[in-house]
Amino acid sequence: MFDFASGDPIENMVDRLQKEINDAAADVTKLDMILFPIHNHEHYYIYCFYTTNNIVDVIDNRMLPDGVSVEDKY
Repeated sequence: MFDFASGDPIENMVDRLQKEINDAAADVTKLDMILFPIHNHEHYYIYCFYTTNNIVDVIDNRMLPDGVSVEDKY
């Protein structure tokens, strides 16, 4: 199991994603989209990985606060 309490959040996410893909029973290479629900500090959102065109979207019901970048929020 990974310890995600410290370190870079994006690097942690990539490491975890790689683990999930490597350990998956399904063949993820045949999927068009992979969804990852995220719970962070009482906030829920979804990462959407579109495998056919290498795009990542975030579905979130909260607006970005003034002065906060997408990189800082996620």
